[in-house]
Amino acid sequence: MSSGVAMGSDHKKINICMIAYSNYKSDSRIRREAEALTQAGANITILSLAESKKPLKFQFQGVNVIEIGVNKFQGKNSKSYILSYILFLIKAFFVCSSLALNNKIDAVHVHNMPDFLVFAALLPRIMGKMVVLDIHDTMLETYLGKFGRLNPLFAKLLAWEEKICASMAHKIICVNHVQMIPVIKRGIPEEKITVVMNVPDESIFSTPNRERTQERKSPFKCVYHGTLDKMLGIDIAIKAFEQIRNKYCDIQFHIIGRGKDSDDFERYIKGKNLSDFIYLDKFGIRVDKLRPVLLSMDLGIIPNRKNIGTELMLPVKMLECMALRIPVVAPKLQAIQYYFSDTMVRYYETENMESLADAILDIYNRPDRGAKQAENALNMLQNFKWQKHKHDLIKLYGIENGFVEDLVVVPTEEAVQI
Repeated sequence: MSSGVAMGSDHKKINICMIAYSNYKSDSRIRREAEALTQAGANITILSLAESKKPLKFQFQGVNVIEIGVNKFQGKNSKSYILSYILFLIKAFFVCSSLALNNKIDAVHVHNMPDFLVFAALLPRIMGKMVVLDIHDTMLETYLGKFGRLNPLFAKLLAWEEKICASMAHKIICVNHVQMIPVIKRGIPEEKITVVMNVPDESIFSTPNRERTQERKSPFKCVYHGTLDKMLGIDIAIKAFEQIRNKYCDIQFHIIGRGKDSDDFERYIKGKNLSDFIYLDKFGIRVDKLRPVLLSMDLGIIPNRKNIGTELMLPVKMLECMALRIPVVAPKLQAIQYYFSDTMVRYYETENMESLADAILDIYNRPDRGAKQAENALNMLQNFKWQKHKHDLIKLYGIENGFVEDLVVVPTEEAVQI
């Protein structure tokens, strides 16, 4: 039996403490959720990574941000990465506990990865406060995707970690319906789960009024924007464009984002003298500044590799392009194909450089087809508007007209086993 939350009699503004191992301003999903709850009347305080050497406290778009003195680890040493997580957990635990003891928390909303950040909310939970675990990526599938194989004991440990952390939370958020399936199979009650998809915010990615031209522009600009990680196949895309450029001189590839493999990509581009048509911005662009940049592009590139982790991903960068009527080429991966047919996306064979190059050239040579696919994708995307998911998120907290009744945790048979 899953934990539940009942309402008391008094109305009040709800104080929600969010916890995320992330840089708040540049994380579009976390910002979207925090700002949605703020607009609904909640008081949001988020504990996040520091973006500079000196951690800051500030308010941004109505959200109170507390950087807790840990910078994002950008190296490739897995042990150092885990230690960075643990240090963040410890610091977040003390700040969160202090807020709870000063009666400044009614609920705690924890964004993974990792799941075990939910233990930063241990004291509020003991005090009867609501805890929500927001699963951006499932730990088991993500690690299997990164490393291919895992020690069976470590794989069991990850599954156990997920189950324990899920039992700590009263509510679970998943990012799409495909991701929800393995979570349920591992024993997390379906009734605890709410799907809040990572879809574009219409206030930023409003669809342009103008119809996209069906004539090819020159130069023809392609874009990848997002995390710069080899697991996401950016190196495959670079090599595909290297091959294309040998025949077509007016095609450009723009790469925008941050990530641990950005320096590797930069070295390859410079070493192969590709800088005249492959442009790498490894510092990224804030989500609220992204729209005009994307509107100057003609094709969105989704180069994800195929593994158990990427099969569950519905890339928000793809949806942002769709919202702006930009055609997309994408690999045949489960979550993408679950939502979009081949009349909406130009699919190619995953991890196949030649197939990716053919898909790009198909849209390049047939701009009418690209325009039609973009229109079909936009029509499908209307079924998953952020306004709907925003409503589901607000409903999860019981917020109505800017207020929520007192949250009271209902004791149930489910308990945290530590």
